[in-house]
Amino acid sequence: MADTIAVLRDFLINHSNQPIDPDELDGSRDLLEEGVLDSLSLMVLVEFLSERYSIEFDADEVIPRNFKSLEAIATLVDGKVEGRG
Repeated sequence: MADTIAVLRDFLINHSNQPIDPDELDGSRDLLEEGVLDSLSLMVLVEFLSERYSIEFDADEVIPRNFKSLEAIATLVDGKVEGRG
């Protein structure tokens, strides 16, 4: 999970619609409530993750609960990667 969180942090720092202090981007920060992710940036992130990890997201997986924090996203991604195995 730590590797996935590191990839997510790097992506968000470099592609966010607002400046992000890397020191404040911990695993539990609410990315949606704080505006780090909005609907457009969420779709860009989903596309990035799909390509990076060779996974596909079902429409019912792209919900706020799964993209609320780095930890939530990493759990979803790691679960999908492991499920491919």
